[in-house]
Amino acid sequence: MGLLEISIKNIKRNIANYILYFLSLTFIVLVFFTFSNIQYISEFLTESNFFQYSSLYFSFMNSILIFFSALFLWYCNSFFIKKRSKEFALYSVLGVKKRTLGFMVFFETLVIGLLALILGLLLGIVFLKLFLMILLSLMSLNTNNARFYLSYRAIKHTTYVFLIVFLVTSIKNFISIKRIKLLRLFKGDTTLLKEPKASILLSILFVALMVKGYTSIVDFYINASLNPESFFKIFKALAYITLATYGIYSTFILLIVKLSKKNKFHYYKSANMISTSRLLYRLRKNAFALANITLLIAGTIIAVGSAFSYYHYVNQNIPLKEPFSFCYISDETSFDKEMRNIIEKYPDNGLLSETEATFIRVNGNWPQLGSTAFQKSDSRFSVISLDEYKKLSNALGFESPPDYLEHNEVLITDINYYTGIVNDYKKSIIRITNNNKSYKIAGYYNKNIINDSLISRLVVVNNNEYNSLKENQKIYRFKGFLVKNSTSSNALNNELKTRFDEIIKENNLTPPNEHNLIENNFASFYEIYHVSAQGSGSILFCGSFLGFIFLICTASMIFFKQLSDATDDKYEYDILRNLGASEKEIKRCINKQVVLFFLIPLFIGVLHSILILNLISFISTINMFKPIFFTLISYTVIYLVYCKITINSYYKIIESE
Repeated sequence: MGLLEISIKNIKRNIANYILYFLSLTFIVLVFFTFSNIQYISEFLTESNFFQYSSLYFSFMNSILIFFSALFLWYCNSFFIKKRSKEFALYSVLGVKKRTLGFMVFFETLVIGLLALILGLLLGIVFLKLFLMILLSLMSLNTNNARFYLSYRAIKHTTYVFLIVFLVTSIKNFISIKRIKLLRLFKGDTTLLKEPKASILLSILFVALMVKGYTSIVDFYINASLNPESFFKIFKALAYITLATYGIYSTFILLIVKLSKKNKFHYYKSANMISTSRLLYRLRKNAFALANITLLIAGTIIAVGSAFSYYHYVNQNIPLKEPFSFCYISDETSFDKEMRNIIEKYPDNGLLSETEATFIRVNGNWPQLGSTAFQKSDSRFSVISLDEYKKLSNALGFESPPDYLEHNEVLITDINYYTGIVNDYKKSIIRITNNNKSYKIAGYYNKNIINDSLISRLVVVNNNEYNSLKENQKIYRFKGFLVKNSTSSNALNNELKTRFDEIIKENNLTPPNEHNLIENNFASFYEIYHVSAQGSGSILFCGSFLGFIFLICTASMIFFKQLSDATDDKYEYDILRNLGASEKEIKRCINKQVVLFFLIPLFIGVLHSILILNLISFISTINMFKPIFFTLISYTVIYLVYCKITINSYYKIIESE
């Protein structure tokens, strides 16, 4: 019987241990191939400008995937070698050389990798069209373009990359077996266990460090300070939290478990003495790994939550930034008739309403808000009368502004403003140098009434003040159209934009340039939404796949670690049975150990992620509550399923003969 046949028989015999590892590898290969295929078929997807530079984007995603999969393989194979140490020792006693054992493990690792590679590629090909449809749908593109595009370069690239990864891992296992001593193989993990020590002083220090990190970020919320110094403080706070995470596992949690032993009633009840002692040792031994898993959980939730939040933000906020389907600023009334005629050609995008308004441009000083140090004072901005503002608001179905403004009061619209510090606007004044007057800001709106791509910020004054300001000023005319199904108006958008440029040339109008960005300028909701949806959709697509891989790999790491502990703990549980412990009591001990190993990293990781996601939400002004809630629930449910699988597998090992 050759080494390859022996390796295959060993894989079959250890299939229960390899199944999660194999499935995780298969899914990693599937995702890598999917990203590679999208990277190489970009020339077929001409509808989206995004695919013109998707090669670099998906290549970067795959780089992250390769790095993480290499770490996952390294960890899992170390576990497999340790778990089978006594098996290898028995082979050695029977006369099998370590070099032969090394080749046997080499072939086992390579065979599992090749099988995962083949299955991952096959599944990737089968679900290729489905994944492409999901991507195009998230990017608000036509899913009819999701035909079966199979790139043989993607197959070749995926095969080469994972062959190298699996080959390097196999060589690493071969070297590990050759370096292991026979006595160590027999001993396994039978070293004398001493109760770990926990320092009260260090525990207090690391908890204080964690509290310092958390309070620094909370202080950032309260003071609402967006400047380089504040961001440096945030960086320090994150460093404190990271360091404290490692410290809490190495000493604080140990101290909590040791203090629980003071409760004599609980400690001496049933098998709690054994389970608590083993838990102390396991926590100490795996402190570094648990801290890494905690940070990985936090990072995964932050990445997926941010991707989902950005996608949610685009769908919710772009209609507020670009309220009119199509609009322009021009005195040329010939645009109006041409636009209507073109819109009539597209019944799916029928005209709902049209409206127009006038405004002026003035010189002045926009309020320099102390808490937004990066914001620069504008020297020129747009001013509109209260009546014109009401007309546009009513056309869009927005809330109406106040019926009256004092002569020294103004309203501000600025959707890009940091809403967390909105009160600062109301405490400020705005100065218009045309009439050398200052105005108190009476209110603020985070909805545009003119598309943001035309005018980003607008000042509303009362009618009399506007009439006074517009003397000797150029009056600009704004025209806006609302159509049905704005998010699906690609053809209409292209024809309107083309015709608009033609009219500018036909009438010798001055096109928008760096000196005149307002007049004869055309803006479309679809264009802005289209670009934003491409970015947010692709980020959500990649983030979801990568997040799921990180989740299953993280949970698998704990799964493998607990199975390793189960093998080591079997002897103690056999003693408990002989002493009369019931199966119910043994299961309770197992549940306690496994659940704690799953829930402690999850709990701390979730706390970290909620803090950071709220920080991101504050800085970006994106409301992340719903996306964060959905991400946390989904992540926790899948994670707890792994916890249940681990408990069942642990118990099977304990009760095996």
